[in-house]
Amino acid sequence: MPQCKDCQYQNGRLGSGINVEHLTLPVDGDGVPTIEICPGDFLTKDTATTGVTKAGLVEDVTWNTDLDTTRGDAIAAFAGVAYGEVETDACIAGQEPTVPYVRPEPNLLFRRSYLLTDATGAETAATYQQGDLFTFSKDPSANALLAHKLTPTADVNLAVFKAVEDSGPDAKSRVMVEFV
Repeated sequence: MPQCKDCQYQNGRLGSGINVEHLTLPVDGDGVPTIEICPGDFLTKDTATTGVTKAGLVEDVTWNTDLDTTRGDAIAAFAGVAYGEVETDACIAGQEPTVPYVRPEPNLLFRRSYLLTDATGAETAATYQQGDLFTFSKDPSANALLAHKLTPTADVNLAVFKAVEDSGPDAKSRVMVEFV
């Protein structure tokens, strides 16, 4: 099973009219998925093969010059949020492995809670207001992004999510968000 410890306290809901779709997973020569995905992970779409869209993780987006440029690349490749779990050591024979996901569309009533990080990627608590913007967090130990944590942003071009409620007067380590 994937190690989804950072995701175990995530919660959320799917509103009416949300279309859960599927992305094909990259597989090895035996047809076994080569990536593990946890519910709530930020997925990318890889269209390198004409006519095929395969799932990837935001954390696998190649670092490009600086953090904002890399985030921009990740946003351009962003497919949505994983709605299922995928492990690399099991597969149903004869079936193409896929992962269900929710596309980023505004006003979908898709909501999910994520851990907050500061600008360096360290987990933190913060206060925020309804409508505040959030983007993909930086990995604190590498030049990479994280597939399941958020950091505040003031840049609307880098925003992926927005807070659905105020934090109140106390700093919180999680934020409930919806797509921008």
